[in-house]
Amino acid sequence: MALDERGGSTSSSLIYLLIATIIIYGVVKLVPPYMDYYAMEDEISQQLSLAQINTQDVIYNDLKLKMDELDIPVESDTITLSRDHKGTLTVDIYWTTTVDFGYGFVRDFPFEISVSSGETEEE
Repeated sequence: MALDERGGSTSSSLIYLLIATIIIYGVVKLVPPYMDYYAMEDEISQQLSLAQINTQDVIYNDLKLKMDELDIPVESDTITLSRDHKGTLTVDIYWTTTVDFGYGFVRDFPFEISVSSGETEEE
């Protein structure tokens, strides 16, 4: 079979296909944790818009419920709420998501969100 025949495959095209498959697989594994991050960021913004109405306990419970809904691991020090003397509420959330890429390759991705009720989303 000659290399210039139409429909013939070469080893280089199979290598390119393998590389493309690996990249797509990696993206599929990495997108969900980052989507969870942006969902939590959005939830925090919503909760901070209600910071003058809701108590810290209500905001904490709502954030914990959202983290449970997204299957984000919640520990006792994952969510920190504090209010300063001016009434500004600060929310700090830290968690680590473990992604298993298969074949023994596991990586931890740390996520941290820190927002105050006086700040805007576009920082």
